Amino acid sequence: MKKGLIKTIVTAVIALILVSGSSSNVKVIKEVSLNITSCMKDDFTITDIETMGKNIISDVTNIPGSVATLHEKIIAESKYIFPVDEYFEGDSTTVHAAAGGVVSEIGNNSDIGKYIVIRHGNEAETIYGNLKEVNCTLNKNVKQGETIGLYERNPEKNFIYSLNYFD
Repeated sequence: MKKGLIKTIVTAVIALILVSGSSSNVKVIKEVSLNITSCMKDDFTITDIETMGKNIISDVTNIPGSVATLHEKIIAESKYIFPVDEYFEGDSTTVHAAAGGVVSEIGNNSDIGKYIVIRHGNEAETIYGNLKEVNCTLNKNVKQGETIGLYERNPEKNFIYSLNYFD
């Protein structure tokens, strides 16, 4: 029973890697998927299959490290909150700074209407556009969650929010 369960789990993992591997952004998963796919095109002996199995196990054991790296990236990105209540009722909602930073630009243009740009150190900047009101000043230090503007619901102008990381 235990061997059957293990075989089923290994088969499911291999199938999952094959299905998701080619479109994965995780390098190890993509490599495992390519290795398995290329192996399926040839005739192999039992010894060949055992060797490939050991190599696959070695590749699969590297996946937790890749997942940990991905998790760290997600945690880093999650330090930026979404600046408005997506499900607000009524005609308008306050706009909040997605993270702490310095207001580096305030303006008005034909593409995104009234807008605010906040620089978050050397890491990133956020842009908030199509605002009805701007409630902050240029070069002001703002904290995460601080009210910086007001967005009024408009079927022709959606709220603009962009998080841009610096290279």
